[in-house]
Amino acid sequence: MAVSPVTTTLVSADNPGVGNCCSPKGYCWIFSERRARAEAKRYRRKGLDVTSRRIVDFLKQQGVHGRTLIEVGGGVGGIQIDLLKAGVASAISIELTPYLRGGRLGAPA
Repeated sequence: MAVSPVTTTLVSADNPGVGNCCSPKGYCWIFSERRARAEAKRYRRKGLDVTSRRIVDFLKQQGVHGRTLIEVGGGVGGIQIDLLKAGVASAISIELTPYLRGGRLGAPA
């Protein structure tokens, strides 16, 4: 039996496994500006973390040249930046956290 490289888990406010980050106050606390700046600094220094690298490598194997990337909750944009370097034509990030909207925290200086 083949194992799918993508696993989807259904989560909702009624699911006890969902943390407090799902409320507007919670996600601003969990995904704080301080944390975002630290993640951007780490990305600029070391590149993608292991999980994000696996996602990028998988997508590159599928072929990304000329495609459009839409990422929900893209954070500081590391995956987007790496896929743009790999040939993605454009990237769109959908973000709830105000200081990540339209920003380029992860972009190299």
